[in-house]
Amino acid sequence: MHSPRRVRGHRTPRAHRAGGARPVRPRSARGRRRRGSRGGRAVSDLRHTLLLASAGTGKTFRLTSHFLGLLFRGVPPARILATTFTRKAAGEILDRVLERLLEATRDPKALDELNAALAGKTVSAADCTAKLAELTRGIDQFRVRTLDAFFVHLAQLFALDLGLAPGWSILDEADNRQLEAEALSRALTEADRAEWLVLLRTLQMTPASRSVHEALASAVKIARSAFLDSAREAWDTFDPGLGFAEERVAEIRAALAAFQVPVTQKGEPNKNWEKAHRQALAHFDAENWKGLLELGLIKKLLAGEPFSRLPIDVDVFGPVAQHAQHRMLVALRARNAATRALLERFEVAYSRLKRARGGYRFEDLPAFLAPPGAHGEDPLLERQLDMWYRLDGRIDHLLLDEFQDTAPIQWRILRRIADEVLADGTGERSFFCVGDVKQSIYGWREAEPRLLAGMAERYPQLVPETIAKSWRSSRIVLETVNRVFRDIGANTALDGEQERAAATEWQRAFAEQDAAKPKPGATWFLQAEPKGEGENAVFPVLRMAAQRAAEIVREAPHCTVGILLRRGTYLARLIYLLRREGIFASGEGGNPLTDSMAVLHALSLLQFADHPDDKAAAFHVQTSPFAAQAGLQPITNPETEDAERRAAARTLRERLASEGYGPFLAGLLREFGASGYGEWDRKRFSQLVDLAFAWDGRAGLRPSAFADFVREERVEDPSSAQVKVMTIHRSKGLEFDAVILPELDLDPYNPRNEILTDRPEADGPITAVSRSASRALLASDPELERLAGIDVHRTVTEFLCLLYVAMTRAIHRLDLIAQDPARKTSAPTYARILRAAFGTDEPDEDGVLWRHAENDDPWWGSPKSERVESIAEPVVQDGLGLAPSTRLRETPRRAPSAQEGGTVRSGADVLAPRNRSAMTRGSLVHRTLAEVEWLEDFQATDAELLALGVELESDEGLRAEALAEVRTALGREHIAALLSRAGREGLEVWRERDFSLVLPDAGGGEHIWTGAFDRVVLAEDGAEIIDYKTDRIPAGGLAQRVEFYRPQLEGYRRVLAQLTGLDESRIRCRLAFLSSGEVVDL
Repeated sequence: MHSPRRVRGHRTPRAHRAGGARPVRPRSARGRRRRGSRGGRAVSDLRHTLLLASAGTGKTFRLTSHFLGLLFRGVPPARILATTFTRKAAGEILDRVLERLLEATRDPKALDELNAALAGKTVSAADCTAKLAELTRGIDQFRVRTLDAFFVHLAQLFALDLGLAPGWSILDEADNRQLEAEALSRALTEADRAEWLVLLRTLQMTPASRSVHEALASAVKIARSAFLDSAREAWDTFDPGLGFAEERVAEIRAALAAFQVPVTQKGEPNKNWEKAHRQALAHFDAENWKGLLELGLIKKLLAGEPFSRLPIDVDVFGPVAQHAQHRMLVALRARNAATRALLERFEVAYSRLKRARGGYRFEDLPAFLAPPGAHGEDPLLERQLDMWYRLDGRIDHLLLDEFQDTAPIQWRILRRIADEVLADGTGERSFFCVGDVKQSIYGWREAEPRLLAGMAERYPQLVPETIAKSWRSSRIVLETVNRVFRDIGANTALDGEQERAAATEWQRAFAEQDAAKPKPGATWFLQAEPKGEGENAVFPVLRMAAQRAAEIVREAPHCTVGILLRRGTYLARLIYLLRREGIFASGEGGNPLTDSMAVLHALSLLQFADHPDDKAAAFHVQTSPFAAQAGLQPITNPETEDAERRAAARTLRERLASEGYGPFLAGLLREFGASGYGEWDRKRFSQLVDLAFAWDGRAGLRPSAFADFVREERVEDPSSAQVKVMTIHRSKGLEFDAVILPELDLDPYNPRNEILTDRPEADGPITAVSRSASRALLASDPELERLAGIDVHRTVTEFLCLLYVAMTRAIHRLDLIAQDPARKTSAPTYARILRAAFGTDEPDEDGVLWRHAENDDPWWGSPKSERVESIAEPVVQDGLGLAPSTRLRETPRRAPSAQEGGTVRSGADVLAPRNRSAMTRGSLVHRTLAEVEWLEDFQATDAELLALGVELESDEGLRAEALAEVRTALGREHIAALLSRAGREGLEVWRERDFSLVLPDAGGGEHIWTGAFDRVVLAEDGAEIIDYKTDRIPAGGLAQRVEFYRPQLEGYRRVLAQLTGLDESRIRCRLAFLSSGEVVDL
């Protein structure tokens, strides 16, 4: 029996190739087959261009200049293909072409600028007028498209050859999610029982709280793109070997058990060694190989370091680590195989469902055109599909914008056109490629910046031209950018060997930028105040960002402001904070219409029409201005309530089917006059009506399908807010007078990439795939370690690209806001990178860590045009109504418990990871105390109480711990008095009483309040609310915790007043701190 490989530590992966495709050289005019006329004058003085354009350097100007030069040389628009990444960018290219022509017809300066850009071609204003007229008459001939649109066009041409469904269309998000869920269900159904069980065991290596479906759906989501661009053998990337024989394993275990723990100078066992040895033996016996490898002793062994200042016996612990590594590698290999098996079944079912539905996703189309295995020079020609014949004419000029965002599978199709154009030696065809590897931020969409980096090698006729002069940003902003990135490879925050290598390679593409024009500017690096007790660390940063934005708007009302976030988690919260500052803001691309109460009422109406027994939706409609139109009047006879509700829902469905969604909702809009809705609701409801008319062309029988669509669809606010809040990814291609970056403390490796891949050739397939694992395990296998190194390189590269993109959106002002570093981290966060670059650590009294020494005052330029007023109406709601739940019932919801701390918490905050054991302990304590009506009558045994908690927690030890806490609390004087019947005879007691009711808010809207009272004691003329708290209160911290919980108890008081009819002044609120035995009245 072979032994597993020796224990290994980390090493730097070998260099990753950037390309390697064979060069394509031009053909001479003589050697080239002549073609017929292209419908215009001869073009013989063109050159090919590879433009490496840093941010703000005018790449769109250069691209449109090339485009206009072709048009004025007589090239028909149909012979030019210009592709870019987003619809907005494609529209901007076309707009700029027409705009520059229009300006040149009426402005001599613009005409001179155009002639300078045309490089040797001189045109007159009359020429521009004629060309503009010609182009507008034939606007349909333009081929300025996104890559997605181009592939849609190709797929339509080859639909029959590719076996696509007749009359196919692009699936929207809601339909696609439904198909994905159904495909996953079918994939599991078609597997036999044995395979199904293996699949679950190997895939669901997650906490027990994670559902089976969630684990499987996650596996599909994260691994599908790698699956689609790799062969089966790529998933067998490493071999764990045969491992030790059973006899040898027994010997290893015996040696471990017999190991003598080192002793101290006093002759006593070293406690650190004793504990580590005990844990190692326990993990070995439990076959908990992951836990064994994570022990400090084993980590030190793998790193070649001593443990607790003493050398480690390699003869004893070396084989232990080897065996653990081998078993984990075997499990990982099985997990890889299970993932691929699941994906194979899923893809078959998913493809069938999409064909049956007649719908596909944009990302499906390149895979149809160049499927896995078709990795040659021309995947279409390999399948005898003649692109040129189907395109009804050749493309003589190829313009590729944002090329760093192109995916390998997309390039394999475009490559045929590029090769054809670049092989032409007559000067009659042209190739224009522009991009910037420093701005490649779409790796999660398979973007491959190495394609751009390798273009000059593949095509020797391309001579790269680098432009770094910025026409966007001020000198102050650019000097700040230069300071951060000019020496990024030596930044001390990037202290890992692989991180430094990635940063050094990134730095090679960076050229220091200077400003093309003098503009005022200012930059600051700031630190937010420390977080409050129990507060999310990012909240002070968001508050500072909102305050800074408000200051900017008030001092420079003509300036645009962009607040750019790494993730979308806190978008809604930040918009709310801005409105609380009196500033109206919106997200790029708009927000869902669910930020309007009128829209929420309409969605509840649609939900009710589809689900008549949804009483919450019915109640929401009954209490809205739409009640009469919906046929929902207050119920007077409970016996006929269900029948009346179902009849009303049936009538609504009939009206929607006969009238259509657009006319039906337009009718509701006409009734707004007496509705009490405000102007904002009217605006957003009008947009809902527009969506409804568009939906009518595809409407089915389920009203809730339209409601789901509305919740997902982002609609731009027509007022075009001065302040935009968006992710950095969405800001690509945009610019703002002032930029605020508040999320600088995120770990680039959290969450870690769950799939490791290797694509040796930039335009080739993926040749190695594996699920990720712990660092120790990855370091135990050379191939896995190599894949991990590639992943670190890719992660750090894109991380730096994101920071560069974010900082270079700024024209005049840049505010960088870091958290208070209460907890040290070794992760290379943006905050650490900036602290190292600026050489700063401690802020001044204003929270400023660093400011540019030459900040201008004022920092803004003169207004270019009038701006829409961005000062918002005062925020009257004290809750967050911007991002309501997207569950079935759409009234904004609120829970008194969510008011803790006096701040409104976003859904992401509510769902953020918490201390599970502490939460479970609290739930168990509350469940036990629910059995106590009066202490004098509480006779339950420990066994009975422990049994009550089984439904909440299977760990008997944790249940016993919670029970002991309850018994201790009940023995404390003030807690016992609180629960005693003495002086309260005959009073009613509620315990763990749930509630759900609609309450109006100060702004005229309403919220559904949901939750549960821990304990309420009711009298005829008053009531007492008792709320149990299991907090461990530090010395002197009681008053602070009481204030933290005060908003929650005030919420309970308001709810109870509504439920009982009591005046709020007659309701007493009391906090019972069980750990200290203190009871505090509010």
